[in-house]
Amino acid sequence: MKALAQAQQLTLDLLPAVLKAARAEMHYFKAGVQVTAKSDDSPVTAADHEAEAIVLECLARVAPDVPVVAEERAAAGQLPSPKGRFFLVDALDGTRYFIRGKPEFSVNVALIEDTAPVYGLIYVPPTGRLYFTGGDGYAYSAVVPCESDAPAGIDPMHLKRIVTRAPDRSNLMAYTSRNSAGASGEFLRALQVHESRSLGSSEKFCLIASG
Repeated sequence: MKALAQAQQLTLDLLPAVLKAARAEMHYFKAGVQVTAKSDDSPVTAADHEAEAIVLECLARVAPDVPVVAEERAAAGQLPSPKGRFFLVDALDGTRYFIRGKPEFSVNVALIEDTAPVYGLIYVPPTGRLYFTGGDGYAYSAVVPCESDAPAGIDPMHLKRIVTRAPDRSNLMAYTSRNSAGASGEFLRALQVHESRSLGSSEKFCLIASG
């Protein structure tokens, strides 16, 4: 229970900033945003930068001694060389879908120790669905609308422990980031996947983990 309590506390420490970042993203999502290209030609928007800045400001307060590897900061050449322990941040995962007006994007924060993830938080602004690892070997979800004020605590009664299930091998369904063509399509056909659905951001992994 101690590990779960620690993970819940970290979630509570991060949640106000995550919700603030989510509100900023939803503002741009509804109002529209100019798109520019990074050096690798991948798209980036003001929403990416603003959301990341909000999360980084929070982490600087919550864990000032822990280095942070963040996508947009790294793209700008600000890439630390953390050893042992660091936060990994993608404050707007699913930028391409975000730009297209598809509500398939998320705020992602992970804590890495000795090359292994020990904590993760994923928040999906359009649905208000929060997922986080409990530190007890399980993951949990709850609904926290980004328009609401950050709660003072996470009510254990409102937490749902997510579990996967044994798949029906004759009726497999896959989530993909884009259309299933080329090598991806061949792989899915080899597995005799019955249906393929396109879904942006890390939300797809949360849904798989939820069964």
